Amino acid sequence: MNHRHLNSGVGWSKAAIDSALERGSLAEWRELFDDAKRDRELAAKVLDVARQHRMPGVWPLVAHMVKLDWPLMDQWERELVDGKLPE
Repeated sequence: MNHRHLNSGVGWSKAAIDSALERGSLAEWRELFDDAKRDRELAAKVLDVARQHRMPGVWPLVAHMVKLDWPLMDQWERELVDGKLPE
C-alpha cells in the first residue's frame, strides 16, 4: 500500500490503520485484513484503532472481520500484559 502513514517495510502504524479504515479503498482494506490475518499483534492494533474510530459502524464491522480469523482475540485482549499478547 502506498500510503502517507505507511513506510515500506515498517508495517502498519496506528495512523496508517486509521487512515485506511477512514479513507481506504476496498483493496487497501483487503491488504490491511490480509496482513492482520497473519499477525495477531496487528489484528489487536486494528481492533484498538477501530474501537476509537469516529465513523459510525466501523467498530462492529472490523471486530467481526478480525474475530473471524482470530476467534480467541477477546480472551487475548483480557490477558494483555504490558501491551503484549500472550504466546
